[in-house]
Amino acid sequence: MKGGELITEFLIGEGVPYVFGICGHGDVGLLDALWARQDSIRLISPRHEQVAGHMADGYFRVAHKPVATLTSCGPGTCNLVIAAAAAAADSSAFFAITANVPTSQFNRGPFQESYRNEAAEGAAVLRPYVKRSFKPSRVR
Repeated sequence: MKGGELITEFLIGEGVPYVFGICGHGDVGLLDALWARQDSIRLISPRHEQVAGHMADGYFRVAHKPVATLTSCGPGTCNLVIAAAAAAADSSAFFAITANVPTSQFNRGPFQESYRNEAAEGAAVLRPYVKRSFKPSRVR
């Protein structure tokens, strides 16, 4: 099972009906998995990552059930910070999935990764506003 399929099956198992997110480098594998399971989970793509976060926050406030967001690496993840901070301040919840560059390219500055202080730092960018932040490097 590929990583995108594993994440998709986890979300379906948890009853997550929507993923609000944008296609970008680093998340294409997850998009393929979501497309294959569109009978059980739906990807809705807004025009901006921050909007995806506010949509997820709003959904939780109305339905009292968390959904997920999906962002590309680099600026895509940074664009989610304001929505995550707003949700955290009001005890709202959503599951933020941030894409990443391949581990073989850590510390090489590919795409839009800012690598000056820490390789693939998307998890660190959101850490002040989330309950838990993980950066898996292998599917297993």
